[in-house]
Amino acid sequence: MALQTFRTFNRLRAVAQPLAAALVVASLSFWSGPGSAGTVTINASTPVSETGGDDMVAMRRIFQDSSFPETNGGLPPAWPVIAPLAPQMVRLIDVFGDCGLDAAGNFVTCPLLEGQLGWLAQYKLSPHVVVGTSLPAGMSGNPESWDAASWARYQTFAIAAVKYVATQFGTGGFPQVMFEVCNELDITTAPTDMWPFDPANPPPIADPRRFAMEQNLYRVWANAVDLVAKANPTRTIQVAGPAMGSNSTFMTSAFWHVQFVKWVAANNLRLDAVTLHFYGGLEANSGNGPLALRDLGGAIRAALNAAGRGSVPIYLSEWGPSSWTDPNSAWGADFGRFNYRYPSAAWSAAFLRESLAGTFTGGTLLLMRDQMGNNTIGSPGIPSYTWFQNGTDFPKPYTNVFQMAMLMPGQRRAVVLPSATQPTIGALASTSATSAAVMVYNYKHRFDWNNNLVQDQTTTQSVAAQFTGLPFSTGRVTARRYLVDAATSNVGSAIDAGTLPVLSTVTLQQVETITNIRVRSGATVSLPARNLTPSAVTLWVITRQ
Repeated sequence: MALQTFRTFNRLRAVAQPLAAALVVASLSFWSGPGSAGTVTINASTPVSETGGDDMVAMRRIFQDSSFPETNGGLPPAWPVIAPLAPQMVRLIDVFGDCGLDAAGNFVTCPLLEGQLGWLAQYKLSPHVVVGTSLPAGMSGNPESWDAASWARYQTFAIAAVKYVATQFGTGGFPQVMFEVCNELDITTAPTDMWPFDPANPPPIADPRRFAMEQNLYRVWANAVDLVAKANPTRTIQVAGPAMGSNSTFMTSAFWHVQFVKWVAANNLRLDAVTLHFYGGLEANSGNGPLALRDLGGAIRAALNAAGRGSVPIYLSEWGPSSWTDPNSAWGADFGRFNYRYPSAAWSAAFLRESLAGTFTGGTLLLMRDQMGNNTIGSPGIPSYTWFQNGTDFPKPYTNVFQMAMLMPGQRRAVVLPSATQPTIGALASTSATSAAVMVYNYKHRFDWNNNLVQDQTTTQSVAAQFTGLPFSTGRVTARRYLVDAATSNVGSAIDAGTLPVLSTVTLQQVETITNIRVRSGATVSLPARNLTPSAVTLWVITRQ
């Protein structure tokens, strides 16, 4: 719901441990913390999969795709911040705007496409190309009034474009490409996006004409991808859609993605991923509408299962803490600030957890960086990996949470939460043969659109962690703890103060190391209680000594 806004750039709506050095404590054992503490219990012998596959891989794929700013690519100097996240794809929007066909029906490339694909080839990233968002060069009219010959020419363009990106660009294309059809055609009002409709009679937001056009365009691109993919079986060439926004998820009585899945199946069209966009509150009735994030995924999964397409993945192909990006607007400032302040860290940890519950296995953070064109000052209210200031990219708080996710070893394991006494505490855990980890977060937010507030409803919680059933039943371990909160791993405090942060202090901070912890009976390791201040996220990683 947000990326279209950047075309005009203005339309969308407790004390930490010292940072100078990790605290090192030698001890024989730690049991539970103070009496008021709750305990997160990890059963390392019980694997968990809500997605039907490797949940840890799926969780990382949620943040391993992002969008380039439309006006430039420009990975450096952001790459040192982003590379540890092992990015897989980059979403490109409107890159076909000046491309077309010559008189013989051959694809004619254009500068923006060449520049953006060039960056991806250089860094060995895969293109996630949004298509159907502009009228190809050399074509005229709007598709609502096209004759059969016009649709046939558009089909020729789609086949040529898919073939060029996947197999012909540079030294032979890309081994993996995803083509996503349209971008929030349900709500967009940008003139370029409205190209499929009669300019004298544009459909209002969420009008059925918009959904009908999405189907028409999807059919063309699905046919093109299917043709090229079958001719190139050694490459992964995929088609996805419908990439709808808020009107298809929260603001209509019918969840249109479900209707889309039924329509695709009825027409026997190729579908390699169902895509939707998500911003804001995660829970049902959290300020956005009646459905929780996991409910949205569950409804799509049920539709896919019913259509015999149960193995098709579901991607959050555009997401962020908040869809409003201006932290200085008269209305929406609190939402814009949420995108760079530390509470977004707890939101993102909960977002990853809820995404797994909804069977989402991929996603695209709104932007890679919050820098546009040649700007030297980023726009921190934009959901992005980094805040760009004076030639330096600084990680935002949720980027540090993604770094935590990258530190978690092995496979996902079962967690028991102290939910009765500490309902705001959530956790994700994993173990390997030699190490284990648990990410614990303190999250409860309400997105109050009526009063322009993101309300943090958490209080400081004392939480201990206990691992049971570990694959190593004797010996000793070392525990390392990382933290994101108001005072730690938080570039937002510098942004609010108008100061330039020190990069080393706003990246993910290891705040504590405990050595010589004994593995006890039952292959158990107990870690001490620590305070989680409002919206804090902490990660414990234990490693066999």
